[in-house]
Amino acid sequence: MILTLNVSWYKGGKSFAKWRGWLVKITTEGEFTPLAAGLRSPAGFAINDNNDIFYTENQGDCRFWTYVAFRNR
Repeated sequence: MILTLNVSWYKGGKSFAKWRGWLVKITTEGEFTPLAAGLRSPAGFAINDNNDIFYTENQGDCRFWTYVAFRNR
């Protein structure tokens, strides 16, 4: 399973939990692998055949658009 651990917006985006803002992989055996950091609140992600990671970032109520980002590991 691959999932994102979004950053909270408490006091401007501070997070008190480890691995917030990361895209991570968890195997059925429970092995945890961090894949990418620096994500705030991604709305979706994709990984292509070359293991390149793309994600869309939720920019909140202040913007009417979002973007697709490329993330190196």
